Amino acid sequence: TILFLLLAFPAVSLAQPAEPVNLVANGDFSQATDGKPEKWATSGSAADVSQTLTVEKDTDGKLFARLVCTRCDRRGGDSHAMLAQNGHVNLSKGRLYRFSGRLRATGLASRTIGLAIQETTGWLPSGLFAEFTVSPAWQHHETMFCATRDVGPTGRLQIWFTEPGTLDVTDVKIVEVAMQGIEFTDTIAPAGD
Repeated sequence: TILFLLLAFPAVSLAQPAEPVNLVANGDFSQATDGKPEKWATSGSAADVSQTLTVEKDTDGKLFARLVCTRCDRRGGDSHAMLAQNGHVNLSKGRLYRFSGRLRATGLASRTIGLAIQETTGWLPSGLFAEFTVSPAWQHHETMFCATRDVGPTGRLQIWFTEPGTLDVTDVKIVEVAMQGIEFTDTIAPAGD
């Protein structure tokens, strides 16, 4: 009887759905040359900011990027310490995406970092702009956004702060999210009137 049941029903695949493609290159910072993460760079006014970018290991041996800013004279729009990835994150206008990453920081009085994707031709926003409050302990941060324009080789993912301090970053991902995977919920209970 068992043999009959096995032959009567086709095999059912229990394969898991494919992991979404990470649009960020080297988001785990596992690729490095001379102690610096590949596909990543710093950005900011050299006249106003002193910053260094390295790849480090935590106590568990996990790699992360460390951006250290020792001087930040806020005199202009580019007076910031910034971790940037140019030309690797491709977005399609109207599609939904999720940014996620693990962050920690020390020495930042504001405890605030900025996150955005800019189209550098014309310096146009592209749908992702967020601020996160960071602490000395690793924290997972994520945000959803809808691309407001197509982004390609002239786009830039940027994570920045505007004061002296140290920012550690790892597990950076941007993945496309299917619209049917979104569930809208009431954030405030309905009122009586």
